[in-house]
Amino acid sequence: MYKIIMAFSVVISSFSANAAFIFGNELYQLCTSDENSQFYFQDESECRGYVTGVYDRLTGTAKNGVLCLEGKITTEQVKKIFIAYADKNPAKLNRSAYEVVENSIYQAFRCSK
Repeated sequence: MYKIIMAFSVVISSFSANAAFIFGNELYQLCTSDENSQFYFQDESECRGYVTGVYDRLTGTAKNGVLCLEGKITTEQVKKIFIAYADKNPAKLNRSAYEVVENSIYQAFRCSK
């Protein structure tokens, strides 16, 4: 019985360790989709929707003085920030897309002290 419980625990913990809806690699593929691709508009929409959602979540919950946002930030700008971060940090793309986008936004807009 002990072995069954331990095996079940290992299986359950492996699912929760990678419980992300989408990972950085997948989002990067969507955001860098070829304009001539049959699915370009779908990929572009998913990319922009995802990065905008993360951006809106962060800017709505970040404490004053953490993120310094001046002027209008566009979805294209947030997308480019994510792509630039991903290009510089490819080893982090196996993490949840939310985490990767969040890190890219904090790196780009963190207030200097």
